[in-house]
Amino acid sequence: MSNASERAEFLRAQRPIRNWVRRFRKLAEQMPPEVWVYVASGSVHVMACDEKGRPYEKEHGDGTSQDGIVESVRGGHWDGGDW
Repeated sequence: MSNASERAEFLRAQRPIRNWVRRFRKLAEQMPPEVWVYVASGSVHVMACDEKGRPYEKEHGDGTSQDGIVESVRGGHWDGGDW
C-alpha cells in the first residue's frame, strides 16, 4: 500500500471528513440542471449551460467560454487536471 492510499484510508475513517464528503455529495445531487461546475487554475466556477443543457464554448470551439461564469468559488484545494 502506498503512502497516499494509507493516508486516504486514514482520512476516510475520520468523522469530519466523512461529514464534509456527505455534504459535498448532497450539493452535487442538488445541482440545478441549468449549471455545471468547471475547475481550472485552482478555482471552482459555477457555469451556465446553454438552452440545450450544454456548456458554452468559445467562439471558435477551442475550449470553454469564460463568459458563462455564474460565480467563482475561491478557497480549498482544487485541481482541474486529468489523471
